[in-house]
Amino acid sequence: MSLGVGCSSAPPELPGLDAESFRADRRGCNGFRDAHRLVIKHLTPRLLGLREPQLSALLGRPDAAELGDRGQRVYLYNLTPGPECSSSARTMEPTLLRVRFNAVDKVSEALVME
Repeated sequence: MSLGVGCSSAPPELPGLDAESFRADRRGCNGFRDAHRLVIKHLTPRLLGLREPQLSALLGRPDAAELGDRGQRVYLYNLTPGPECSSSARTMEPTLLRVRFNAVDKVSEALVME
């Protein structure tokens, strides 16, 4: 009898998105996320049902996080350079990828907020 190690599966592949470059573009300041915004928007349904460790392995730490009602959490990823970026391309209100986790730590919503 053998026991499996770990309970979570690997994050899904997201065709057309270089996840390593996404993770490296913190706060969207380098422009990678903005250049791939339409790809990201198209792939958001593939994030549904992922657990937090899978999403973090895929997209990295969020640029911001919020606590919601009844144990829900929301991760925010800037897709366009926000006010904290030093580039001339920054915008006052960045486009965001908003990922909501339900009380059992699964992605229940993933939206691009433009």
